[in-house]
Amino acid sequence: MGLVLIVVLKSPPTLSSLWKEGAYSFDCQTAEITISGPTWGSALSGVWISKHKILDNNTIHYRKEEAPHVFDIIKKYNKNFKCASISTWKQIDKFCVPSSDFFWCSTFEKDEETIPIVQEKLLNEDYDAYFVHLDEVDHAGHDHGFSPLVPQYLNAIESVDKNCEKILSSLKQRKTYEDEDWLILVVTDHGGTALTEKTVDGYLGIHGHNIPEHRTNFLICSGNSSRLTHKGKLPYKPRITDLAATIAHFFLDEKDLQNEYFDGLPIGIKPPRKHFHFGLISTASEMKAEEDWKKMEEKTDSNCDLVIFHGNFHNQEEENTLKKLIVKCEEKGQKFSVIGKFSETSKFLFQKKFFISRGKTSFQQCEYIGPVQIFLLDSLEDNHSTIQWIEEYPPSGDTGFIFCDVEKRESLLKHEKFQQILKKNEWKLVDHLFPVITYTVSQ
Repeated sequence: MGLVLIVVLKSPPTLSSLWKEGAYSFDCQTAEITISGPTWGSALSGVWISKHKILDNNTIHYRKEEAPHVFDIIKKYNKNFKCASISTWKQIDKFCVPSSDFFWCSTFEKDEETIPIVQEKLLNEDYDAYFVHLDEVDHAGHDHGFSPLVPQYLNAIESVDKNCEKILSSLKQRKTYEDEDWLILVVTDHGGTALTEKTVDGYLGIHGHNIPEHRTNFLICSGNSSRLTHKGKLPYKPRITDLAATIAHFFLDEKDLQNEYFDGLPIGIKPPRKHFHFGLISTASEMKAEEDWKKMEEKTDSNCDLVIFHGNFHNQEEENTLKKLIVKCEEKGQKFSVIGKFSETSKFLFQKKFFISRGKTSFQQCEYIGPVQIFLLDSLEDNHSTIQWIEEYPPSGDTGFIFCDVEKRESLLKHEKFQQILKKNEWKLVDHLFPVITYTVSQ
C-alpha cells in the first residue's frame, strides 16, 4: 500500500489520464485565506484555519498538537509507516511539516531540481507515502498572470505535466509495483486571477482573496489501488480538507479513525468502516432539539458521523436555536449540515460551510460520508427544480439518501419521473421523523 501526493495547479495529458481513470472535481473548495500557508495547512492536517491557526506563509502560530500533519497521525498508529516529503517551495518547511523519514527542499526553488530526487526515491526506496510539491505553475501565474490566455502560464502547465509523467513512470518502474496498492492524489492549494496592470509588488497574477476564482481548485483521486470505488466527476464540491481525510482512511483502520478528527471526508475510496450514522434534529424549539440530540447520542453511542439540522430559519427562535446547536457541534468536534429557509441576516453563519445556493434565501446541499451521499432537500423548492437537480447529482458511492419532510416526500412520490430516479440511482428517501439513520456499507 502506498501513496503519491503530487501538488500542481492545472492538468493536460498526463494529469488528464489520471482524472479520467479516477475520481475528480474541478470545483474543490479551499480555505478562505487563499494563500499557500493556510491552504496547505488545511490540506495536510484535514482541519480548517480556525484549528491549525496558520494565517500566512511565515506563521509562528501553527498548533501542531491540535492539528498534526496526516502523516504524523498515521505514524502514531503504525510505527513502521515511512514517508518522504519532497518540495520545490522552501517555505513549506515552516508549517505543517510531518516527522518525515526523508525531507528535502529545492535550493533554488526549481522543479527541475525536485524531479530527480523524487525519481531516485521511488526507484530505490520503500516509503509508504510521498508528498511531492511542484511550484513552476504558481511562479508563472505570479509573474505573468493566472490565465489560460497567458502563453507563459500555459508553458508552465505543459512543463509540470511532463514532470508528473516522469514521476508516474518511475513509480511504475518499481520492481514490486504490480504487487503494490498505490493511491495517487493530485491537488492545488488555491486558484488565481490575472491582472491587466502590475500590482505594487510587480506581479501580474494574484491570489489570496476570499472569492470563487481564488477559492476554487481541482482534486484528483486515482492510482492502481483496489480501494478506489468511484470513477468520474464527483457529484458535489469536495473541500481541500478532504485530502488528509482520504489519506487517513487509506492507511488507518476503523478503530484508529474513531480517535481522530478531520473537517474533511474521504473521497473516491472505500473506507474501512462498515457503519455510518446520520442524526436528524429539528430546530422547531430548543426543547425539541435537545430531545432529538439526546435520542441521537443514545442510538449512536455519541458517535454520529453527521448531524443534520432542519428548520425554518426565517423564524428568530429557530435561528437562535440553530446558533446554539452549531456552537455545541464545534465544541464537541461534531460534523453538521443545515437544511431550511434562511433570512438574509442569517446567511453569514453558513458562508464557510460551502452551501450550494439556489435563489436568494433557499439552500440545498450534497454531503458525502464515506461511500454514502447525502442530499439535503429544501422542502419549499418546486418539484420540477428538485427532480432536475437530483438528476444532475447521482449517488457517487454505494448509495444516496434524500432527506426531506413528510409533505415534500408525499409530493415527490406522485411524480413518475422521481420514482424512476429513485429506482435507477439507488436513492433512499428519508423523512424528518427519524432521529437516526444507520447505513451498513456493502462489502
